Amino acid sequence: MTQYQLMPTLSPDEYDTLRGDIAERGVQVPVEYDDAGNILDGHHRIMACQELGIKDWPRIVRIGMNEEDKIAHVLALNLARRHLSKEQRKELVVTLRGKGWSLRRIAELLGIGRMTATRDISTVPFGTVECSDCHCDDPSWEPADEPPDNEYEYIQCQCCGYVRRGNLLKITGLDGKRRDAHKPSAVVKNKTEHKRMQKALDDMDTDALPSKMFDSKRIERLAREQASERRAEDVTGDTTAGDIQLWLGDFRERGQEIADSSVDLIFTDPPYPQDTLPLWSDLSAFAARVLKPDGLLIAYTGAMYLPEVISRLGEHMRFWWSGTIVLGGAHSRVYNRNVSQGSKPLLFYVRDGFASDTWFEDTISSEGEQKEAHDWQQSIGAARYYIAKLCPPGGLVVDPFLGGGTTALAAKQASVNFIGIEIDKIALGSAEDRLHG
Repeated sequence: MTQYQLMPTLSPDEYDTLRGDIAERGVQVPVEYDDAGNILDGHHRIMACQELGIKDWPRIVRIGMNEEDKIAHVLALNLARRHLSKEQRKELVVTLRGKGWSLRRIAELLGIGRMTATRDISTVPFGTVECSDCHCDDPSWEPADEPPDNEYEYIQCQCCGYVRRGNLLKITGLDGKRRDAHKPSAVVKNKTEHKRMQKALDDMDTDALPSKMFDSKRIERLAREQASERRAEDVTGDTTAGDIQLWLGDFRERGQEIADSSVDLIFTDPPYPQDTLPLWSDLSAFAARVLKPDGLLIAYTGAMYLPEVISRLGEHMRFWWSGTIVLGGAHSRVYNRNVSQGSKPLLFYVRDGFASDTWFEDTISSEGEQKEAHDWQQSIGAARYYIAKLCPPGGLVVDPFLGGGTTALAAKQASVNFIGIEIDKIALGSAEDRLHG
């Protein structure tokens, strides 16, 4: 494991103070790692934790940095926290000069004059000493009026008007690729979360990440999305596994291939946004045509547009009942209603003349958040229960909005016939993987 311990070792008194503070309050400043698991900052904190028997500590993972980025970042962190003696400063200047840094960069980073840096490295070969750009005693830099080029932004001294280059906008990595100079980062809570996120990063194209702070769940989600996008390249059309058929396409078109009055159960989770509400009218017409006289349509829905959803489903079908999915885990917040949502409506619709003597429960508890295959993925328990209850052996279940394939998996477990239709190749690829997993 590479260690970026550039700063001088803490004195015994400094270390004892740090160790005592950690013993009393725990680690207050997160230990920082790169995306390969190397320690960037926090070596003394880890040492103190190990001596105190503390097995875990808060962490931040910095993503996509090259070697020079890491060095600069480590120095910036430590210089903000530590006051260096003259000897410690000289040691650091010599170290940075040995890494090929210019005198200008070293002096600006450490907040010292160019000649001071020159004296510190007087025993180190360094070539020609650069002259100072600005001779003001206390320069105040502001963005320059002229626009930045493709490499740097420009800043202007408010004392003398001198314009010079400021922050680097782009860097060239060791692989020769051009990237933004500012890099994404991620906050992790503990060792277990760090391991999960590290696995996600190993499978990701981190160059595609925007320069912002992430949490570990977001990183894992982005890793799944990238994997799904790669998987979608292999999706060319329909797939069949025994009695389970997955169709690629729009249910309003592909649904025409399903015979009239041939379906025992439609179990589905249509999209909830306002601009997708017309799909509920299409679903109503589709269900009225393909369901058997004793068949049911069961649909998850959101609560925001529930009145219109009910109205649209009623255009061709008849309301039978409403149920509830009790959500586990942390409840999502609906900010424009000031509601913390702990349940989800489940709607039951039938054809005119429907009659059935089968009893079923209208309230199902979710097994918790499961988003491995799709952002809108539902837990499998409700699909498994209603398919077992309402579809006879050898019957046919249809899901016109297949998503990540939860209904297909439940139908496979129940040994019934199934047709799932999905318009999104990425989602269909995920459903295929779950079905064959």
